[in-house]
Amino acid sequence: MQTLRIAMVAPCPFPTSQGTQVLIGQLAQALRKRGHRVHLVTYHYGDKSLNFPGPLRRSWRLPISGKLGSGPSPQKLLFDMLLAIQLNKLVQEEKVQIIHAHNYEGMLVGLIIRRLRKVPLVFHTHNTMTHELPSYTCSPLARHMAEWLARLLDHQLPWRADACIAVSPDIAAFIRQHGAAADRIWTIPPAIEADQFEMDAEYIHGAQKGGAHLFYAGNLDAYQNFNLILESLTEVVVYYPQCFLEVVTNSSPTRFLEQVERMGLRERVHFTQTTSFRVMRELLADCDLALLPRVSPYGFPIKLLNYLAAGKPVVICQGSANGIQHLVNGWVVTDNDARGFAEAIVSLLGNPGLRHRLSENAWKTVREKHSWEQWVPRYEEVYQKTLQNWRETS
Repeated sequence: MQTLRIAMVAPCPFPTSQGTQVLIGQLAQALRKRGHRVHLVTYHYGDKSLNFPGPLRRSWRLPISGKLGSGPSPQKLLFDMLLAIQLNKLVQEEKVQIIHAHNYEGMLVGLIIRRLRKVPLVFHTHNTMTHELPSYTCSPLARHMAEWLARLLDHQLPWRADACIAVSPDIAAFIRQHGAAADRIWTIPPAIEADQFEMDAEYIHGAQKGGAHLFYAGNLDAYQNFNLILESLTEVVVYYPQCFLEVVTNSSPTRFLEQVERMGLRERVHFTQTTSFRVMRELLADCDLALLPRVSPYGFPIKLLNYLAAGKPVVICQGSANGIQHLVNGWVVTDNDARGFAEAIVSLLGNPGLRHRLSENAWKTVREKHSWEQWVPRYEEVYQKTLQNWRETS
């Protein structure tokens, strides 16, 4: 395929250790390895402890910055305006051939420049607003407003792009139902640089320590359903009194500390607040089981790929079990079933042989089905088809 000039829009702090930002960074690097000129356009700030090897085009630097975590904030309106200015400048200077915009903020920014500079736009959706935006609100009024805005965005944005990339079949079906043309929707699951988890055979296949060391990594926003783990843990400790849960998060755990104390789990739960991927990887290496309680099918948790790449047996709710087959490469539990989640943990802790089999299959799954070498040609196919359609209709 010909070398393309691509503007990749990341409407977020960058780099950070969050899943979407990691995916965006690795995708940009994978495309560059194929010879494409990828210009990553992002906010003016990111996690200063992390380095990104490729060139970045940051928006105009401000004396203020927002949070590193996900979720809406009033500041993002300003950040997105500045991002649009930088994207416009980039498209003009570099004669960009295609805009690849991530998330809904990126789509809004991309639409403005698409109209202004007459450049085709690919919308990469990692979630749906209907199923995520209301989870960031607390009051009934705020939730009602968030639900209204989410429906508006889901109904008005995806079909306006020249192509849509969805990270899961459920998202693809959702945006098709909301007006996006079926022949312009592409389902491409996330990929991961799995080699960063390859240390030694014991690590890859999961050492059978005979302990009860559980693990969760990710933010603690409501849509992650972290409460389900705590509920299930109250039953697990009956069978494994020394059970220990390590939580690695970039969120503040303050609101959960009182709950953990009230549930009698203070000695059984430890929060490590960090943005360091290295710390997360090292703590994951020491666990017996990795947990994923999220129930929404409208997304693809990158933490799942991290768990699989580390060769860890996974207990996961059905809603987020993308590519997981029950008792083949993970243990799938009915959504929001705390007792079932606890039973899965107890059963796996008591069955080292099954844990080992799930561990090996997890390790194989991510390398056979989620490598960049496998999926980058699919992105190139999207670009080629989008440019062809653009030329035919312009």
